[in-house]
Amino acid sequence: MAQSDTGSKRELTTRPSHPIDEEQAAEWDAKAKHMTAVGEVASAWAHLETSIDDACIRLADLKIQTGIFLTSQIAGSGRKMVALLALAQLRNGDPKAIADLRKFAEHVSALAQHRN
Repeated sequence: MAQSDTGSKRELTTRPSHPIDEEQAAEWDAKAKHMTAVGEVASAWAHLETSIDDACIRLADLKIQTGIFLTSQIAGSGRKMVALLALAQLRNGDPKAIADLRKFAEHVSALAQHRN
């Protein structure tokens, strides 16, 4: 597996060790680019969900270990956003901020549908 830097992104090129023709090489390169893109989306989505978990833990004012235990039981970004909205309301959050959070939750839900 060879890696080459292209600006700020890393491009992965995976080819078999035996000789291949140009068509096979192009197919291998296309698959490598596709899998790299899939990995980037998965990584970004995991970061989003971790950020939602962190916001829930902070808003609930929990110790980090307790918060991680609880948030790890909430599967999916949609359910995590529901929990975050409920906590914001419980903590008497600013109505404008809660409305913005609701819009963000709708956006996350649409992205999740598109991602899947």
